[in-house]
Amino acid sequence: MGTLEAEAVVNQGTNSKMSSCSVCGGDDFAFRGVLGPKLIDEWRLSAEEASYIDVQQGKYCTQCGGSLRVMVLADAILAVLDQDRTLLDFCRSGDGVNLRILDINGAVSISDVLSTLPGYVRADYPEVDMLDLPYPDASFDIVLHSDTLEHIANPMRALEECRRILVPGGRVCYTVPTIVGRLTRSRAGLPKSYHGNPKVDADDYLVHTEFGADMWCFPLRAGFAHVRLDHRDFPAAIAVTAMRAAGPGEEAAQTRHLTGYVDAAGPDLVAGWAMDQNGFSAVAIDVIVNETATIRTPAQDHRPDLQDIYKTSGNHGFQVPLDRSLLRPGRNRVTVCFAGTGVPLPNGDRHFELSGSIYDQDGLRTVHNHEFISDPGFAAAYRRGIAAAGADYKWHWRVHVGLWAATVAAELPGDFIECGVNRGFMSSAIMEHLDWDKTGRMFYLLDTFLGINADFVSAEEVADGLLERNAKEIESGFYTTDAEAVRRNFSTWENVTIIAGSIPTTLVDISAQKIAFLHVDLNCSLPEVATLEALWDRIVTGGVILLDDYAYHGFRSQKVGIDRFACEKRCAVLSLPTGQGLIIKP
Repeated sequence: MGTLEAEAVVNQGTNSKMSSCSVCGGDDFAFRGVLGPKLIDEWRLSAEEASYIDVQQGKYCTQCGGSLRVMVLADAILAVLDQDRTLLDFCRSGDGVNLRILDINGAVSISDVLSTLPGYVRADYPEVDMLDLPYPDASFDIVLHSDTLEHIANPMRALEECRRILVPGGRVCYTVPTIVGRLTRSRAGLPKSYHGNPKVDADDYLVHTEFGADMWCFPLRAGFAHVRLDHRDFPAAIAVTAMRAAGPGEEAAQTRHLTGYVDAAGPDLVAGWAMDQNGFSAVAIDVIVNETATIRTPAQDHRPDLQDIYKTSGNHGFQVPLDRSLLRPGRNRVTVCFAGTGVPLPNGDRHFELSGSIYDQDGLRTVHNHEFISDPGFAAAYRRGIAAAGADYKWHWRVHVGLWAATVAAELPGDFIECGVNRGFMSSAIMEHLDWDKTGRMFYLLDTFLGINADFVSAEEVADGLLERNAKEIESGFYTTDAEAVRRNFSTWENVTIIAGSIPTTLVDISAQKIAFLHVDLNCSLPEVATLEALWDRIVTGGVILLDDYAYHGFRSQKVGIDRFACEKRCAVLSLPTGQGLIIKP
């Protein structure tokens, strides 16, 4: 008889705040019954079983709308990430910027929160079929799905597909309706039973499997090496986490006796060799650049030195050109691993400086020093900006200027104001950098959250195509129209006032008596000049005014209007190569 080399663990309480929602932190819950008599009869549920299944689906957080099964799934994800904060706080922190997450069919508020991460991918049926996932091997760190597996005709095959696309050590986290008092049974040959919308008997609502107390065996049989169960209000809500290890044909490097060496790693090329000493067969390697991009390639170039040493064909070498767009100014890391194992080759974890490197982002190209990008404080602030925006706009130098300006202003009395917030990239980075709530100030954040108001666009700007650009930015999603999402982003901090509406109309809602910092990014001349005129007298001496688009290509009308204002106030505007402008109030 064979032995199942695996482990199962039941967690008795993952979240120290079990009375609160692990997605958003809310502590107010409500209940709405969702289980109808037809389903109770089809599944032959006892009164007790019907009660806890109803709690699983019907108890929900009034703040984010997540049900108990969503909360326990969030518990499982947080356990994988080794976090004791909410999922919302984790995503806002920027710590998950390098995670690759596949969300199959969505999980309500979990999907809303995770979708802010750059590496988040959403897959929905029927475009994506769990039995044949359209992703390469080892593509994701986490795969999640909620109450989906019971609707798949072959749940074992679906779990095998999840395992295939996970990196070694990656996890699948999921929930299924579970009746703990009996074993799993197939509904093949039974009358059709549907979950979801009771009025729509569609195939994706059809139930193929009723999971029971042995549901934890499925991932082990699908090849996962470790299974963990999390629960809330047991037996109402149970989440399964299964970890992928090396499987058949993908043994650990030590078992396969893989060997190799990295001879060189620099900004242009990674070179070395890799081979399997057991069969001297060709192997593949993963070149991981700055822990974000992976290049997989076979090690099959001819190396005469290996031919002499190992008495083989010597076809075990590799030379991998590096795409400069994957590199960053300053310190870079390249890790060369045996493909699919995560095990580095000897001398395979390499660092190098991109000395004399070229900064080429956001319309600015220069060879001048830009080591600030590698500064941990800057990196943390920039990650927080990415978390707010849901994307990296490659604004490093622009944000660097913003952080400098905010740091200078923080030594002066007065509040901070940003006119033109959008998703909050710059202001979130600033607040993270200054540890905002400890400053004792208020940050006023103003935006239409509807794009540019056409009523304030000049004839010159219309002729320059500003309204067309505005429409494209809204359609692409670059300009947000979701003010509530912005409010959620800034709920991390207490001293924040968000004012929605068109400037200059909403400027009267700013109650600050003294202003130390003003960031203007309205992409339109009239509102920008009106902002300066309305707030000028409240800006303290030495106060910092940062103009986002003053010198930016395509925004000349703003420069003309601001220059006219500055001339009237007898002050100077410093034009910056980032496209920004800077005024220190005299």
